[in-house]
Amino acid sequence: MLGQIASRQRLNEAANMAIAFINERTNRGVDVNNAPFAQYSAGYLRFKMGQTKPRNRKKVMNRYSGVVDLQLTGDMMKDMKVNITRTPSIGRFETEIGYISGKSREASIRKANWHNLSGAGKGKVLRKFLGLTAGEKDIILNWFQR
Repeated sequence: MLGQIASRQRLNEAANMAIAFINERTNRGVDVNNAPFAQYSAGYLRFKMGQTKPRNRKKVMNRYSGVVDLQLTGDMMKDMKVNITRTPSIGRFETEIGYISGKSREASIRKANWHNLSGAGKGKVLRKFLGLTAGEKDIILNWFQR
């Protein structure tokens, strides 16, 4: 598709570009389909606004800013990783972006799974932040072709 086999370094740069897109879009409260995230539940919103105490006493880095940004401590977004492996049989690299067992904390893997696949909270609300929009994919492909 790209007309060339990408080097490990180029794939790593592209993967980090993808992570930056996901982080920026999530911080704006927008999902992979460019739609606003569903609102937080009333109970979680009270917690984010500092009206209730955290259960696990973990330091809370981000309080509610008025945007559903999926961030409390920042750990889930920081734990998004890149894994590049070479497939000897075809002589190419494969790139995996996301929450990778053994590289990402298990708590972050669970949280990402709740938001993207099974639904978060009692209401099982999906907030799909993983993935790239068509525009983000185009930017990365154009970058590769330079």
